[in-house]
Amino acid sequence: MITVGASDPWFDSLYEKYSSRLCNVAATILNNYSVAEELVQDAFLVLLANKYKTETYEHPYAFLLKVLKNLIGSEMQRASYKREEPLDTKHESLAATEMFGDRLEDILPDWLSEEERQFLLWRLEDRLSFQEIALRLNTTEHACHARMYRLREKFKKKTGRKEK
Repeated sequence: MITVGASDPWFDSLYEKYSSRLCNVAATILNNYSVAEELVQDAFLVLLANKYKTETYEHPYAFLLKVLKNLIGSEMQRASYKREEPLDTKHESLAATEMFGDRLEDILPDWLSEEERQFLLWRLEDRLSFQEIALRLNTTEHACHARMYRLREKFKKKTGRKEK
């Protein structure tokens, strides 16, 4: 059993010996030292959680490096799905919403199907990427692009607008 706050000479020596080296490796890959530090701490938590197995390892650094590699891969994948937006942009869109007082959901035309409405809400209101929407719909990103194109064409046809 692992006790929080208890001193563990084996773990402490490994942390002292390898943490800064692992941080440098992760920071080089991620270009973000604070995220690198968090991932290294997570890697050491995995080491500690598997202490009964890893205590006998001849090269614990190799284990830590492999765990860190997996954590970095997960972080990079997660970061590719995240959409970062400056705070001022969110503030401006919030102010615009308050100014008009209508939600996008309320002003979408009645002739849209429920699936089309949900698709537009995800894309325009929630600002999800086509990749994120494709995951939700269990389809391809290309299919989402095609759906958006068809919705644009439908809007043009229903509103009588011609392409510029």
